[in-house]
Amino acid sequence: MKFIIIGAGNVGLSLARMLTRSHHVVLIELNEAIDLPADMDVQFIHANGCSPQVLVEAGVNTADYLIAVAQVDETNISACLMAKLINPTIKRIARIRNLDINHPEITKEHLPEYFDHIINPDSAGADYLLRTLQVPGAREVEVFGDGRLQMFSFEIAAGSPFDGKSLIEIRAKCSKTPFIVVAIIRDDSVLTPVGSDKIRAGDIIYCISKSDYSTRVMELAGQTIRTLKHAMVWAGSNLATRIAHSLTAQGVGVKLILSEEDVVTDVLDDFQDCLVLRGSGTDTSLLQEEQIADVDLFIAASPSEEDNILAALLAKKLQAKLVIAQINNLKYNVLVSSVGVDMVVNTYSAAASSIVRHIHQESVTSEFSLRLHENAREGNFIELHIKENNPLVGIPFKDISFPRGMIIGAIARQEEVLLPNGDTKLSADDYAVIFVKKDTVRKLEKLFNVKLELLE
Repeated sequence: MKFIIIGAGNVGLSLARMLTRSHHVVLIELNEAIDLPADMDVQFIHANGCSPQVLVEAGVNTADYLIAVAQVDETNISACLMAKLINPTIKRIARIRNLDINHPEITKEHLPEYFDHIINPDSAGADYLLRTLQVPGAREVEVFGDGRLQMFSFEIAAGSPFDGKSLIEIRAKCSKTPFIVVAIIRDDSVLTPVGSDKIRAGDIIYCISKSDYSTRVMELAGQTIRTLKHAMVWAGSNLATRIAHSLTAQGVGVKLILSEEDVVTDVLDDFQDCLVLRGSGTDTSLLQEEQIADVDLFIAASPSEEDNILAALLAKKLQAKLVIAQINNLKYNVLVSSVGVDMVVNTYSAAASSIVRHIHQESVTSEFSLRLHENAREGNFIELHIKENNPLVGIPFKDISFPRGMIIGAIARQEEVLLPNGDTKLSADDYAVIFVKKDTVRKLEKLFNVKLELLE
């Protein structure tokens, strides 16, 4: 396939890097100060991606996808509309962050005329964070099977009932709470465990269970389950605004920290259910005065990633119970995870995952990359729609040679949810939730007769 990408920011470069392995990619960037990394084999054009002449030069007449992920919403919208006029069959994906398309006269039925898919990184990041907070103590949460299945991760503490136990022993002990451990992060390496493997203190384990069982699994592992009652949010980004509104709607008491210039009448009117504080999330005196040690959740989501890191580390030092930072730079993610920040929200990763799901929508219903560590990004959870012609349909799992580096964690079948064993068989129209390491993707493709280029 042929892809044209507008915008060479973090999202655009990440997508280009993935796509160029199997497809022809043209990357268009207006800012001449931005250069293409030397290790990327793509056609690079310094120009305005909204220009019909530039799009024709890029090959829009024969392209399969136009992905507009420039920093400016209007650029993305204009590029998609122009591409549609030149090539009516091209599929168009646009990142729209700030423009309000929730107008009464604009319905979802209208949008396919102009866009095949719209992504909002802040909305995707907020959804991810709120989803995770629904499972107290979890580091990451993703839902599959229309919400019936949850993937969740947490760290094994020293003295945990799971510490030193094999998966077979844990399964026997927790037989009334069915779940499967599908991945383990140990010393920044990703493991796909078998029954004889033992869990160790310090491991981060990724489990799949029915959504109703997630909290129970963590209790069995010795996790302390806290109720979220009080939160403090250092705002300044669209993500922070969404999070603050969602938390107050859930009955959580929210203290909102805003800079002096952001405290205006319209903002105060918009946050009448929050206690608005003037200041900075890096101000030790302010945090102590507002009793940060009694806060269940602190979120640093200012426009500055560096300040978010400082604020999160400060809040942790001042004994906030759960600390989260909005950080889009993957290099920073590795740093903050190692020094004690509990969670990182990366809106660019959320946006890229949304694009991957859309491009693979015929086979992949959901996709989620491990995000806690740099090396851990070598694994993905995917939800595959099993078609009637799938070569594995009707064959017991014990008779299939599954490659190491891949685990089928659960199967959603109509209204039923299955945690598979050796006698399990796939049926047509099942949805299989699979964990796969990046170096095993090709083997999975061959086994299931699917194509998953973006997961390479």
